[in-house]
Amino acid sequence: MHKNTDTNYELFFNELFVMDNSVLVRLESGKIFFNSYANFNYIPTRDELFCNDVENWLENQMIKSVKLSKTREKERNQYFSSIQKELDNLTEYIKVN
Repeated sequence: MHKNTDTNYELFFNELFVMDNSVLVRLESGKIFFNSYANFNYIPTRDELFCNDVENWLENQMIKSVKLSKTREKERNQYFSSIQKELDNLTEYIKVN
């Protein structure tokens, strides 16, 4: 069951960071950065200086990226269609091999 929430988020596409799943979270109590490694694992840190550096770096990268969360539907569909095609190709490769 899908539940609608008032959670604000922004989703960006940047060709240089296709496999990067790192996350920066801003909370009332501070920031947490989840640094991804080995695709599905994360190392969290609340280090204030590190989180601020990451936030500045991410803001710079977002300027150079395509914003998917509030962009035209056509661009979102193109992005998600390309991801689905890659997943389909990988699934087929796994089945054959």
